[in-house]
Amino acid sequence: MEDVKTKVNSHFKLTDLLVQPLSFKAISYLEGMIDLLEEDMSGKTDNFSSRISFIWSFQVKDIAILFRDSVIRLLRLEQLHKDNLKTDKELEQYQIELYNVIHVATNEVLDTYGNCYDRNDDLNKEWQHQTNPSPVIIEQVNKIINQIKSTQRSQLKLDKLTEKFSDYRSSYLEHMDQRIESMSMLERKLVNLKEKIDEEDEKIGKSQLVKLDLQIGNLLQELENGIIFSPYQFIVLEDVDKLKLAVKTTGGQVVYKSVDILSEVSGWTSFNLASPLKTIDAKINGYKEKVIVNLIQISNRIKARIESSNNDEIEIPKSDLTAPVQRLISEYREDLERNGLQKLDELKKLLSKYLRISQLFNEEYNFLPSSAIGQLTGFAEKSDLQRRYSPDRIRTIIADFLNRIFNSYSKKELVTASGFIKNVISFDSESDANALFLKNGFLGSSFTVERPEIISRIENHFQLWRNGYGGGLLITGGHLSGRSTILEMLPIQYPDIASYHVVPGQKIDVKGHKKLMGNDLIETLNFIIKYKGAQPCMVTIDDLDYYSNHPEDTFNLIDNLNQIISKYSKKIYFATVMHSFLYEKACYFFDMNNFYSEMVNTDYMSVDQIESAILTRAHAVSNSEDALSESDRLSNLSRKVAKKASGNVGKGMQLWCMHQNEDFTDEINQVQFRKTVEQHEELLRLLTIHGAVREPEIRKMFNEIDSNKIKESIKSLVQLKLLVRPLEGFISINPFLTVFVENALNRLK
Repeated sequence: MEDVKTKVNSHFKLTDLLVQPLSFKAISYLEGMIDLLEEDMSGKTDNFSSRISFIWSFQVKDIAILFRDSVIRLLRLEQLHKDNLKTDKELEQYQIELYNVIHVATNEVLDTYGNCYDRNDDLNKEWQHQTNPSPVIIEQVNKIINQIKSTQRSQLKLDKLTEKFSDYRSSYLEHMDQRIESMSMLERKLVNLKEKIDEEDEKIGKSQLVKLDLQIGNLLQELENGIIFSPYQFIVLEDVDKLKLAVKTTGGQVVYKSVDILSEVSGWTSFNLASPLKTIDAKINGYKEKVIVNLIQISNRIKARIESSNNDEIEIPKSDLTAPVQRLISEYREDLERNGLQKLDELKKLLSKYLRISQLFNEEYNFLPSSAIGQLTGFAEKSDLQRRYSPDRIRTIIADFLNRIFNSYSKKELVTASGFIKNVISFDSESDANALFLKNGFLGSSFTVERPEIISRIENHFQLWRNGYGGGLLITGGHLSGRSTILEMLPIQYPDIASYHVVPGQKIDVKGHKKLMGNDLIETLNFIIKYKGAQPCMVTIDDLDYYSNHPEDTFNLIDNLNQIISKYSKKIYFATVMHSFLYEKACYFFDMNNFYSEMVNTDYMSVDQIESAILTRAHAVSNSEDALSESDRLSNLSRKVAKKASGNVGKGMQLWCMHQNEDFTDEINQVQFRKTVEQHEELLRLLTIHGAVREPEIRKMFNEIDSNKIKESIKSLVQLKLLVRPLEGFISINPFLTVFVENALNRLK
């Protein structure tokens, strides 16, 4: 036994219980255990039986798991401690508990080894015909050692990333504080100037005007030379690898969380920080320039009166000077402070809370919402999120792309329907130039728009469901209106409840039972119901349009779905996405209120929301140096595009990509197009509801006379490229024209 103790260092100190020292000691300890097992097996056959192999080896595996789990917990705990989310006392308390456990476990392992060693040949008859477990256990312990080494390396990467995050936070917070303090100082000086003017008589004389003009001049000099904002520095993460973090263990298995730092964190900072900060800077600089202009005007007014007096005494009503200063103070308090500086405070809290290493261990939070969906629901590979973009390359391509698109388009030209269609689809939708604007439609999988009214209604509905009320949630809207975006937020909002996302062609895992989801929605729902267990869960269906491509089967589909919702909606929270046109058709046959206790519509987003969405994307690809100078132009253009979007955020994104020309007039360009849609209304409305439909099935739905017309309509619209043939025998609307077709159809109601 003395020889064993020299081979295996089982003495662990309290100071060793941090990731790095514990990893080194645990690896050394486990390698010593493996040596003892190999010594016991040396020169023996696979059927060799011994107490060390059949009893003690399993204890070795148990203590290996203990060390691995302890290192993983310490990795997370140390990051929480660095982010001040855990105190010194809490860390020390865990170390003491861990020390006691390890001390007992290591002593027990050595004691058991001694007992087995003394009676190693005293065998159990049940072992005689069993394979020796030691080789398998050695292999498993070696795997656990590699997991410990991997966790050890993860901390080295996290230390490097911690420094980057800290520098980034410090730089941004310093620049934000600089802006808040500078603007607060400016307001104090304006208040001081107004108080000085208020102290004067109602009619201010020449000598006092000279003093006031001097004070205004000093204030102008301070504004022009003293308030200079340092630019925000974007976080640089190109040299950081994709992290695979061990976040916890369950059932002896390690649960890993994969984080693409460059794509996810850089994307999060671009959308959640860079864009709003640019908008606030534009507002602050606009206010600063307005103050300068107004003070110069006041100063010029005073100088002009003095110069025109020819040394005679003059008087200026006090109100002529106080009114413009008071307007500046009021604008600061009512607009800039509320919509600028207070938002800076909110962004400071957002930055301080989320841009921390400890957030990487949060199983309920990823930097990009859609990547969190894939992880929390355990399905739907989000491979597109792994694409990496070079910001400089994107900016160059975007600039060239936008200069090229529609540069020959004239607002005075009355374009034919075919001309309009040709120009709409003349850009390469697969090009990386559109990466930040176009992805699975024109919203982008990582992009969300705040819809507070809709979210509030859904939250209230979900709470009622939790309280025992039945009925599903129905989300309706047009193409690219953000229906799926709202649906995708549900699993993130409620991570404590199991959720299953139903989409054809993807795999689903229900409590270990896996299935490839096909085009039979009812079969998939019955599969979930069968294996979900007794606990309540959430089922999100995105969307019903995928299953309604055959007009004659759509009635049965909705009927069967309604029956399932009616029967199981108290145990399952059903959230379904459906096109507005399909919903209108369903209402002819069913009272949808009997099955869906809450219905929200994503159409008709406000112009302000669409403008904000477009600006977020525009700022994400703008050069930081040019952002401020381009701010007014971008704002004006995005406002015009947002107004043309008819409440559909996806259409707004599409228009932005196609028409970066300030002379573009959507109304003129669509006149002939709308007439074409009106001429073929019935056919286009059918295809909008059902997507791709077989041509013979379409003609069956019309009488013989109309059927011939439909055949000619299909032929002419295919030539125009308004319709396309996605598969042999199928007809559908060109996906890049869908929002325009829907908009034209809505005008015909």
